[in-house]
Amino acid sequence: MGLILNATGGSPAEAWIDRLTLERHPPRLVDMFQNWNNNDYINSWCRERATKNIELSKNSLQRHPYHPAYLYEAGISEITKLNITGVIWYQGESNEHNVELHEVIFPTLVKSWRKAWDREFPFYFVQLSSTATGRETWGGTLETVSADYQPLSQNRHGCLFRSGRQYRRTSASEKQIGERLARWALNRTYEITDIVPSGPLFRDLFFDGGEGWLFFEYAEGLHTSDGEPLRSFELAEYPGLFYPATAEVIGNVVRVSSKMVRNPKYVRYGWSSFSDGNLVNGEELPASTFSNENLAVTFAEMIPSRTEHNNTNNDMKITWTKLTTKGLNNNLAKGGLSATYAALIDNKLVVAGGGANFPPGKPGFEGGSKAFYNEIMLYDSTKK
Repeated sequence: MGLILNATGGSPAEAWIDRLTLERHPPRLVDMFQNWNNNDYINSWCRERATKNIELSKNSLQRHPYHPAYLYEAGISEITKLNITGVIWYQGESNEHNVELHEVIFPTLVKSWRKAWDREFPFYFVQLSSTATGRETWGGTLETVSADYQPLSQNRHGCLFRSGRQYRRTSASEKQIGERLARWALNRTYEITDIVPSGPLFRDLFFDGGEGWLFFEYAEGLHTSDGEPLRSFELAEYPGLFYPATAEVIGNVVRVSSKMVRNPKYVRYGWSSFSDGNLVNGEELPASTFSNENLAVTFAEMIPSRTEHNNTNNDMKITWTKLTTKGLNNNLAKGGLSATYAALIDNKLVVAGGGANFPPGKPGFEGGSKAFYNEIMLYDSTKK
């Protein structure tokens, strides 16, 4: 067995995708070529580092390895002629700034490499370790990475949960990374089925009587790594409004509940920048970060009040239904929001009237007091 190491520290995923794929992709990736130094699609650290490096060159046309398609052209294109068995991918820090964009970039990379080799080979990748600061979007990034493999056949990930260092961005044990990835390769590629390939992977759940029951793949022997109660679980009744939850292992299932959430709809685990989650299976392999919040969102839990607001614009009549703030914490329900919010979900437009002013125009430094807007309005375009 041989390994080809082709790595560039700190590189973003788009640097490893061929130019043709990027140029023919929907606008979200095409735009990466435009005004690269000032493009917010690109990680700011990558742009700053590349700019400083290029300043040292006397060649006015000098490109940088972090530029889109550069590393594919320099390091991948020529080895597509080799008969490889599969790929191990260990990258992600330079794409964690934009979770939604990463949901597009990573599957695009996998598909483009398989197309280049004309083979559906396995693509094993690492769910990166966590750190205390600097990764406020890290929970979402980790969850999208682990979820991305599901629609892409033969994709599996090695989880680095509990192998990170609180104030550093690298894993504490590179050997452990290799061992966890090797489990996937040995089990799936080389069919050594008595090797458990992964820690618990979230697969399904149901809610009953204010409790959530969570089911996992590779759940034999569920327990906590330190003998302490389960940590890092959260529940929510409304999207985004999560509260700490109490969880316990019952057989190979996890039961989770929270006194703050009477009617839970959503659950997540290991979502903070540096998580102390401690759920493992019988092989002492950790559970991955997960959330069910990205599943189809419905408005069944949002109870319309009797107040309706009609707005007539020329010949078009739009009816806005005011939603109650039931389920929101007391401070938010009383004080309102500090910023506006709007989202279109299932053809329903939700607008939270955020912001504040100082009626009757007296600013705070002159002794004025803030007044918040706290209405949440719904427009259902499916209703005629």
